[in-house]
Amino acid sequence: MNSPLATSDQTAPAPAPQSIQHDYILLDGSSSMISGWLNSLAAIESYVATVKAANVKSKIILHVFDSNNRDFLARELPIEDWQSLTANPVGACWGSTPLYDAISLMGRRLRDIDPPRASIVIVTDGEENASTFTDLTQAKAILDWCRAKGWQVTFIGANFNNREQAQ
Repeated sequence: MNSPLATSDQTAPAPAPQSIQHDYILLDGSSSMISGWLNSLAAIESYVATVKAANVKSKIILHVFDSNNRDFLARELPIEDWQSLTANPVGACWGSTPLYDAISLMGRRLRDIDPPRASIVIVTDGEENASTFTDLTQAKAILDWCRAKGWQVTFIGANFNNREQAQ
């Protein structure tokens, strides 16, 4: 006997598509990061593992910067294709630190993508000394714009000058 509530033309509603979060990791590849490089890669690896464990559908962009290459996209891939930074590390050129320029390039890229959800992780020692087209006020405005869009901004410091950079 059929249930009075079941009919042959009823179908289960399709699940709502999960929006993709963009995890943008901005990694300082300057010479002042050499001593903390492996720890920085381990911190990124831990972050990615946490996102994976939360079953977040994510696209990860790993952007390494220094004065020799302000805009090196070391990785841009879905989280399920992530390869361990221990097994497949990324390198750097070890120049000076154009932190504000890198923040500007990241902001432009995210503006063009305009994801509904984003998490920004900036891994640096905070030593700005080589930006040529972005100053502190502009970098702060870009990060404030990201926060106003509801995107999370996190700094992971390596011998980080917290007081100065927090301002």
